[in-house]
Amino acid sequence: SALVAASPAAAGGETCAYPNYPPPPPCGNSGLAADRWQPSAGDVMLLERVFEMEPLPCRATREQLATHFSITSRQVQVWFQNKRQRVRVRAARDGLLPPPGQPLEKRPAEPSDAVGGGGGGSGGGGEAARGSGGGGAQGQGVGG
Repeated sequence: SALVAASPAAAGGETCAYPNYPPPPPCGNSGLAADRWQPSAGDVMLLERVFEMEPLPCRATREQLATHFSITSRQVQVWFQNKRQRVRVRAARDGLLPPPGQPLEKRPAEPSDAVGGGGGGSGGGGEAARGSGGGGAQGQGVGG
């Protein structure tokens, strides 16, 4: 009962449970709607094309897109984050999700992977021997 008497509500003051914090914003998104960017169909088409080429764009690309759309680079970054998440969710739903740690899109298999390692391994060994032996001999002849 000592807590009740000491509370601001009991004293007739402010009823906020946390008097040092500002009051919460009013309900609804009246302040947020003006800041929110909703891309047009043409904007989405451009973003999708960029995403196909570069799912994780560098800062320069994000800034270029932001300038083109007259938005912040952070808004572009969030669009790409959301798009990557949508791709992951769809892939998981369809059973196409790669194992953890693997990129979303697989790279084309190397010829040695397709052959099975035996043929690719011997070819790779020959290249390595030629590269190191031939390069060394040429380097000594030119320098000496």
